Amino acid sequence: MNHKYVIEKNSENNTLIIKEYIDLEKAIYHLADEEQYDLALLAGAAQESMESLIKAFRRRSFYIPGIYASRIAKAIKETIDGDGSEPLQVFCSDVEQIVKDKLKEEQAAEAETEEGVEIDDLLDDEFDKTDEKDIAPAINKSENKSD
Repeated sequence: MNHKYVIEKNSENNTLIIKEYIDLEKAIYHLADEEQYDLALLAGAAQESMESLIKAFRRRSFYIPGIYASRIAKAIKETIDGDGSEPLQVFCSDVEQIVKDKLKEEQAAEAETEEGVEIDDLLDDEFDKTDEKDIAPAINKSENKSD
């Protein structure tokens, strides 16, 4: 599914509006959500950091995935810093999210495999056999003492 986010600055009301559209049909977007924010609040968060800005515009009912949130935060910052005469549009695709998630999973699995190989290299089967030889006489001695 494709998403389109439209970021508009309303200087008269001192608000920023984010509209989320979803592509339910081929190239036909439907309005899914519209959120209004205090422009000064977002501007203050944007001055702190991108993470602060993302936290400021995420809501329980409007929680945008991380991969989209950073792109929307950049567009919000551009809108706040600019004159805001034209709304900015951010296009996102769930396929993009799935591909990135899959890549992260593969990288994590690869890292585990590499770590596993290193651990296996540290283990030495001959050490276990030597260790058993040392333990057996000690066990026999302790059994003899208890008799």
